[in-house]
Amino acid sequence: NLCEFVTDEILSELFQQASSLKFVPACVARKPNMESMRYGFVAFRSEEEKETAMELLHGYELQGKCLKVESIRDHEKHGRIRAPQKIVDYAVGPIKR
Repeated sequence: NLCEFVTDEILSELFQQASSLKFVPACVARKPNMESMRYGFVAFRSEEEKETAMELLHGYELQGKCLKVESIRDHEKHGRIRAPQKIVDYAVGPIKR
């Protein structure tokens, strides 16, 4: 439920409130034509920071839209949700090929 004009940088800056990091990896999901899918992903270094972000920012209004902040979970109809590669690389490290 993000506004179509929210960028990765805006999302990162907002979620820094819940983190001890100077930069929080975040990205807005986009279609191949770069149109926003109106949701995004944010990675945290600890479970505590994730919980803090959910408590602090769930319901927060960003550019006219009320944020829904929750953990990633599998979709009932579509199966596993694919997080963007840059978030995966941050969380578990890049794949060695």
